[in-house]
Amino acid sequence: MDELSNQFSPDLQDLHNTVASTCQNGSLTPTNSPRLNQKSQNNNRNRLSEDDDKENSQKDKQPPQAPPRRRNQKKTSSPKPISNGLPPTPKVHMGACFSKVFNECPLRIHCTATWVHPETRDQHILFGCEEGIYTLNLNELHDACMDQLYPRRSIWMFVVKDVLMTLSGKTTHLYRHDLLALHSKQTHRFSLSMNKIPERFVPRRFSTTTKVPDTKGCIKCCVGRNPYNGYKYLCGATMNGLFLMQWYNPLNKFMLLKQFECWVPSKLSVFEMIISPEMEYPMICVGVRKGYDRGNLKLDMINLNSTANWFSEDSDGSETIVPRHDSIDVVKVSQLEKDIILVCSESKLALLN
Repeated sequence: MDELSNQFSPDLQDLHNTVASTCQNGSLTPTNSPRLNQKSQNNNRNRLSEDDDKENSQKDKQPPQAPPRRRNQKKTSSPKPISNGLPPTPKVHMGACFSKVFNECPLRIHCTATWVHPETRDQHILFGCEEGIYTLNLNELHDACMDQLYPRRSIWMFVVKDVLMTLSGKTTHLYRHDLLALHSKQTHRFSLSMNKIPERFVPRRFSTTTKVPDTKGCIKCCVGRNPYNGYKYLCGATMNGLFLMQWYNPLNKFMLLKQFECWVPSKLSVFEMIISPEMEYPMICVGVRKGYDRGNLKLDMINLNSTANWFSEDSDGSETIVPRHDSIDVVKVSQLEKDIILVCSESKLALLN
């Protein structure tokens, strides 16, 4: 056996070398059998059909392409109205574009104010009348109905947030009204007598109308906002003096700051706030009179920052709150800017610097 293996080993080694060399040179090729060619063709066809099915399924899953947008096209959507009421006043070059609301009202109106309901966004006009406080919903003018919110006489009113401050009653007091609660009473009316509970039996925290203490006999009120610190002030005049209040957001009401004891006349034609950046509290204008040269106007001011000097530095020495000589019947005094004050009388209009 060893001899036979030794005889055939060189021949097998030579055959192995020839096969390896032919494979490296690429001269050796596999045999071309018809069965193998047919199987390879079928496999290629199956692969092509599978690839086509995958492409078609991916095309079906993709959403259709949107048409190209025009770049120059602008959206012209109408802005949402701030409140539901009368249409907005158009901007025109001539005319004020007033809108008539109603004719021949039987009420004796002393003052008015506007308020927007925070939930319905309906705009309301509030009327302070001899017969009480009434409201008119401008979004329901087709009903032609005014609802009574409060039955007592009111001569002055001011709205801050959802709170209405009024001077009401035969002997006037300063009142605070919750507008949301008053209007909810009007929307949820009952015919039962349980809805007509007297005010004096209702707990104070649940009452919609509260009387501000120590304001009996208040004859004038004014409200102003200091643009330099953002504070809102309310000043009132009684027969015994003046009081100053400041709006407090957490409690949603005015809080008392100061009280001044002084003599105040029963008739004040002017009672307006004047804000100065150099002073912490506002000054109160209580009258307008002519100057010595008859061409200028001077304001009679009450300085709430100091109890020693009630007037500004340009006082001429007549130490009365309302001078008796050369006084002017003023309709309105309003501060337009920091150093510009508008004075309106019956026949004249003046700007004071």
